[in-house]
Amino acid sequence: MIFLDSGILALKRKFKDRKYTYDLDGSIMERAERLLIRNSQFESFSSEITLLKNSKGIPTCSKLLTLSPYLDEHGVLRAGGRIDAAPDVSPETKRPAILDGRNYIARLIVRHYHVAAAHGNQETVVNELRQKYWITRLRPTVKNVVSKCMVCRLRKCKPEIPRIGDLPAARMAHHQRPFSFCGLDLFGPMEVTVGRRREKRYGVLFTCLTTRAIHIETVPSLTSDSLIMAIRRKASRRGWATQLFSDNGTNMRGADVEMKKAIAELDQRALIDEAMNHGTKWTFIPPVSPHWGGAWERLIRSVKTSLKVVLRERAPRDETLSTLLAEVENIVNSRPLTHVSVEAGSMEALTPNHFLLGSSSNLPQMGVFDDS
Repeated sequence: MIFLDSGILALKRKFKDRKYTYDLDGSIMERAERLLIRNSQFESFSSEITLLKNSKGIPTCSKLLTLSPYLDEHGVLRAGGRIDAAPDVSPETKRPAILDGRNYIARLIVRHYHVAAAHGNQETVVNELRQKYWITRLRPTVKNVVSKCMVCRLRKCKPEIPRIGDLPAARMAHHQRPFSFCGLDLFGPMEVTVGRRREKRYGVLFTCLTTRAIHIETVPSLTSDSLIMAIRRKASRRGWATQLFSDNGTNMRGADVEMKKAIAELDQRALIDEAMNHGTKWTFIPPVSPHWGGAWERLIRSVKTSLKVVLRERAPRDETLSTLLAEVENIVNSRPLTHVSVEAGSMEALTPNHFLLGSSSNLPQMGVFDDS
């Protein structure tokens, strides 16, 4: 705005003096700044300026009374002071120009100093303004200008926390046996010693989405055949799942196709009832979305944490690994699902083993067994 007014003043001077060359120098910039300040002061303090021009005192109700205002030789309203004898202080600092913080021009000046300070500390802006201007309500004005600065708003903004979504139907399936709705994932590899050589084994983790219990199987490879046999072993011990959830691994897709083919063959052999009992709906989470499988990814972490403690060999025997995985399965299934109260007479915390074994662990049940 100062640059624009300077250009207008330069053009005005050129029209008066034909020999004047159009050039913005320091004097024109100063005249333009004084013009803007005088215009801003007249908009905010017209009555005080009129009284001072007529050599009259300003009223006691004026907010400029404590500033001892006066008009300088250019007609700019300035604040009085008692430090005129200071040798190394600029005249603007001794007698700063008075501006109203609510005025548009004053707010533009504040914004200019805010940008010059690289959108930084507000106190730096206040200090720089104080060297040249006396702006009423200076700190609230600076704070208001900064709050409306789009650069600062974009730099300081934080994403809104999304609303927590509803749990899927598989997590809320009550009155169903455990492992009716399962999450499936693989982890590993783990090395085992077979004779004089070492082979790889992978863990297959089944987690009940309703009771949060787990079941672990081991497979020698990541093929679809190995996964199908692991699913059959799990089904023989825990029952066939109504619905399986897993990620989009190629072995998962292959197992789904093979199981559909097997069910179709059972239909051709007139074993419709058996096919319906063993038929499982397989649901895949979206590609590249591991957070959709947090229900089983978190339990895989729990299994790995426990396995690192109990597994002390780099390559144990196959039988040793199977035993340790079974013990880790029991440990994870013994974790409490509810708050563990330490008050006397409080109820026992619920664990996945309560749904599988009737107690929180496979230790003998104390007292009379109640199957309710």
